[in-house]
Amino acid sequence: MSRDSLYFSLQADGYVDGTTHQIYGKASELATGDVAYNGGYQEATAEQMFGATSYVESYDSVPPLEPTLIDGWLFQLIVIVGFVAYLYMLLRSWNFIGSIWHGMFLHRSERHMRDEGGELPLKRFKLSVSLLGMVLLALVVVRVVDSSVQLDASEYGGSIDTLMPLYAMFAVMLFVAWHYVLHSVVGVVTRSAVMSEAASITTMNFVRCIVLLYPLVTIWLIAPANTLTTWSMVMYVALGLMLLVYLKETFFMFNEKKISILHWILYLCAAILLPISFLCTVIPKELM
Repeated sequence: MSRDSLYFSLQADGYVDGTTHQIYGKASELATGDVAYNGGYQEATAEQMFGATSYVESYDSVPPLEPTLIDGWLFQLIVIVGFVAYLYMLLRSWNFIGSIWHGMFLHRSERHMRDEGGELPLKRFKLSVSLLGMVLLALVVVRVVDSSVQLDASEYGGSIDTLMPLYAMFAVMLFVAWHYVLHSVVGVVTRSAVMSEAASITTMNFVRCIVLLYPLVTIWLIAPANTLTTWSMVMYVALGLMLLVYLKETFFMFNEKKISILHWILYLCAAILLPISFLCTVIPKELM
């Protein structure tokens, strides 16, 4: 095909008209432009448009890609490393984990459980699981913020999607610090061991929750958006059961100490509802 058949002739003063043969080849002709089907478009098959060997291929519609906070490399790295650490802990201290499982339904002292734990002391086990649980809570905060807080598109792609796990870890550390200060100050003011025992119950139930629910929470963290509701319902039911166990143990402890139910309710509000409501108020304001 010659060059003249592909391009218009270029004159010194601009472009000149070219025929369909010059532009598209000798087999081309100029149509009238009139629509052939009752004033509308005529539907044609793939064979009519592109040849006898052509056919129409159907594909499922591709969902649009939405920016999320859980796509950051730091979030995904922490999820993987945390789950590996959990599996190692499960393998390392299986006998002790069995003890805290039975301890959920039977009244067992920590001394009993430490003896059944074998080589791993109770204090060291609680500390390692608590640290792992704090990391998991930070990841949960990231996922909750990602699914509930409507961020502007300009917020994504910067440092927030990468550093969000670190911000969440700082929020979790504030929550833990509040618990420590609350139990310490009230214990000093009342000159009673009740708050120390309450802190011990809280820590032990937190350890149980992490040991039992870590795989489920990990699945929820990486679940696709179309299955997030289902996994959320499963996780809420599991967390609700663990919360009932915690409420039962704290209630029995306050009741044995002959402390009124009103003080038990005030303790729960100060230890759980107050810091959570504070974080739920501050975090959206700081992000939006």
